[in-house]
Amino acid sequence: MERVFRVLFLALTMTLSSLALANEPNEERFDSLLKLDDTAHAIEKAKIMLASSSLAPTEEVMAYRTLAKLYHANSQPKQALSSAHKALKLAQEFDLGELEAHASKYVGILYFFRNDISVAMKHYQHSLNYFRQTNQQLEQAHVLNNMALANTAIHQFESAVKEFELAAEIYSNQGNTIDSIDVQYNIAILYSRLQQYKTAIDIYSNVITQLLELDKPERLARAYLEFGRAYRGAGEFDIALKYITKAYENLKALGLNFQIAFAANSMSNVYMDLNDVDKSERLALEALALGQETDNTDAVSNAYHALAKVNYFRGNNEEALSFIDKSQALAIASENPERQMYNTALLALIFASQGERQRSVDALNSSVSKHNEHNREQATANLARFRANSDADRLLNQVQDLVQKEKLQTFAFEQVQQQYQLWLGSGIFLMVVIFFVYRSHSQAKLKKNLSQKVKLRTEELELLMEEVQEANATKNQFLANMSHELRTPLTAVIGQAEAIIAGDVEPEFVHKEVEIIYSNSTHLLTLLNDLLDLSRIEANKLELELKQHDIHKVIDKVSSFFQEQAQKKGLDFVVDNQLSAPFVMMIDELRLKQILINLCSNAIKFTYRGKVTMVISADTHCVSFKVIDTGIGLNEQQLAQIFNRFTQGDSSISRRFGGSGLGLCLSQQLALMMNGNITVASEIDIGSEFIFSLPISEQPCYVQQELPSVTQRLDPNLSLNGLVLLADDHDDNRRLTERLLRVLGLNVVTAANGYQAIKQYNLRKPDLVLLDIQMPEMDGIEAFKALRQQGATVPIVALTANAMNHEIEHYIRLGFDDYVSKPIVRHYFVQVLARNLRQAVVPEQTQLLEKVDNSDISKDFKASFKAERENFAILLSTFDYSELAKATHRFSGAAAMFQFSQLATLGADIEKAIKLQQHLRVKTLTEQLIELLSDDGLE
Repeated sequence: MERVFRVLFLALTMTLSSLALANEPNEERFDSLLKLDDTAHAIEKAKIMLASSSLAPTEEVMAYRTLAKLYHANSQPKQALSSAHKALKLAQEFDLGELEAHASKYVGILYFFRNDISVAMKHYQHSLNYFRQTNQQLEQAHVLNNMALANTAIHQFESAVKEFELAAEIYSNQGNTIDSIDVQYNIAILYSRLQQYKTAIDIYSNVITQLLELDKPERLARAYLEFGRAYRGAGEFDIALKYITKAYENLKALGLNFQIAFAANSMSNVYMDLNDVDKSERLALEALALGQETDNTDAVSNAYHALAKVNYFRGNNEEALSFIDKSQALAIASENPERQMYNTALLALIFASQGERQRSVDALNSSVSKHNEHNREQATANLARFRANSDADRLLNQVQDLVQKEKLQTFAFEQVQQQYQLWLGSGIFLMVVIFFVYRSHSQAKLKKNLSQKVKLRTEELELLMEEVQEANATKNQFLANMSHELRTPLTAVIGQAEAIIAGDVEPEFVHKEVEIIYSNSTHLLTLLNDLLDLSRIEANKLELELKQHDIHKVIDKVSSFFQEQAQKKGLDFVVDNQLSAPFVMMIDELRLKQILINLCSNAIKFTYRGKVTMVISADTHCVSFKVIDTGIGLNEQQLAQIFNRFTQGDSSISRRFGGSGLGLCLSQQLALMMNGNITVASEIDIGSEFIFSLPISEQPCYVQQELPSVTQRLDPNLSLNGLVLLADDHDDNRRLTERLLRVLGLNVVTAANGYQAIKQYNLRKPDLVLLDIQMPEMDGIEAFKALRQQGATVPIVALTANAMNHEIEHYIRLGFDDYVSKPIVRHYFVQVLARNLRQAVVPEQTQLLEKVDNSDISKDFKASFKAERENFAILLSTFDYSELAKATHRFSGAAAMFQFSQLATLGADIEKAIKLQQHLRVKTLTEQLIELLSDDGLE
């Protein structure tokens, strides 16, 4: 019998599973339609799906809901609402509870966009009831958030606050970042409606900062629109126009005509506030056309009102009355009391301007009546809730009386039933005994399964613990190696320095001891640089500086570096260079040399007899650098770990040969950054072969012209003279540089931007021009091009804080004769001047620069901190990142000139974060800079 039951149960389970699979909707098909860029094409595909007779009811509901969303995205509100209603009707017909709740919520959203709040609230409530019955808290929060927004629109602020609180509580436990942002955004709208504009602006600012980090363009555009409206309410019309315009442009880029109509109306209102009637009219007409096209009744009503204001302002009262009538008809039809109130107020003004005093008074009274009626409706709603609560109290008392009577009846009934319950209890007891026997058997089986799982998990944890212990051992070994590697050269540095200070070293040997200190210090620097390079690679902050280089020159430098080292150990260092000459590639010369030096250094270090050979060859795809040694070799275990960080074969190798274990790990990371790779083959006591393969760039090869050198020798018998034109927008920078030039005996004429520089050049015809690159109105590059176009042939030198190689190369390619990096290194500055004036400087002139007193200019620079601080704060609060980048670039250059290194570094970091669009980091760094520029941070 038991076997028969098992077979029947299995058959029933398989049948139900197949039915469930047959009815399971293919959600991915519908989600993929919403992700298509071509919305019209997606709509056609959805229609084709609906035309198919193979759709299950659940799939048909989802198809109609998807079609509604696509129509809404395509600014077709009527079709969207029709499709959403079909989805809702189908869900109700087939009793699909959850799909019905979702469909009802979306119908409510569409009615909300049509400003039909009462119908929207009815559908929201229907959806909320289902999600409460099924205890779907996150879905409840979504609906409550929508209901709060709807109540805000009709000024039911008390209800809106309660709904926001409920939604926020759920989101704090279960929601994601977008949910949190949506609640903040909607609460800001509520504050705007309550005319608490400052609070609303603060919340919108935080919302926009978060949205800038996410790819949510429609949400960001709506946030900009409400941000601008809040500024308009606060009376800051220029800022309001800036953000509403940004919203308008973003919505246009997204093609959301329904929303563009609202943005155009808002811009029209702000232009009217700014007395620009023509622009106000143009945007109101655009809003009207878009509103009619997308069936946006609220936008059409607002546009008619805006056109009425425009015509009233121009004195066209008849036209104004016509537009007011149209706006009022739509406001009444959509039950929008706020718009009706504004219309009647404007009507009163029009009648007053026509001298119709009675009609003006009637219109004014009507406006006041509308306002009072709106307040009465709110008061009535509150009173109704109060009465409902009172009725509920009375009902509760009645229920309590009934409960008491029921208890008395139950007591009498229980006496009659006692004997029956005794027999029933015996039967239940027997069933309980049987249940516990079965449960005991089940628990024994469960414990067995649990024991197996615990055993398996314990084994996994033991393996994990072994890995952790191995990692810790490796790290500790690395730290021990590093401690030794750091202490050894430090001991030499400190010991030699103490000996020199104490006078223990004979004067003729001091130079040799200093060389020892220098050598050990260089070794320390190399270790620290390796550590820093690894950390920068892991943080994705190491950048390659790619330039055209002849590989032969790199190989010659590496070869000459190791010839002497190999000879000291009695080894041969052989270079077999099979490349054609010249062989030019786009590479980072420093990093290529770093890899080759690490490979050759290791080969020499671990080879005590024989030779080390470096073979360089190329095919059509890559260049290969082979480093072959006859050293101690590596076993299989060591080969598997050779490129790991903290690893150096084993600890005995470190003790015998020294080294930190960083070189090969760093070399492999650098090779991977160059799209290359390092491989290794080795045999114990025979030797190792490391092969670094570097892909050949497809870019054309040519030998790059050397940049101007700042170390060229000069004729010591000449001195500087002539007229120099200095253009720099920073006042203190300009004064400092001018003083340096005058101390050298040069005449100076100054300019604060590119336009002034061109004017001064034409007036004074200088012998040399120093142009700051980043200046307002006209920057240094534009000024350079203008000067060359008008025939200027004198040397023009770029004065720049952009000291990266690729940036300097760019200036040289443009045609600048030379460059000076900020902060100015005075010795190099003198040489650049001398080279381009075709003169030279005697040593005394360089020494003069070192004695220049700039304390007065430095004091003036510090006095400007307050104004700079206020400017940074304004630019940050208005999200004007473009101007903030320019301001921090200008300030950091000056800070570097006056040796405020912390301020200069912070300014440069802000500029870099803006380029990378790291807006949260920009905010943090700018606030730090503002804090440093405060009175407490000026020391």
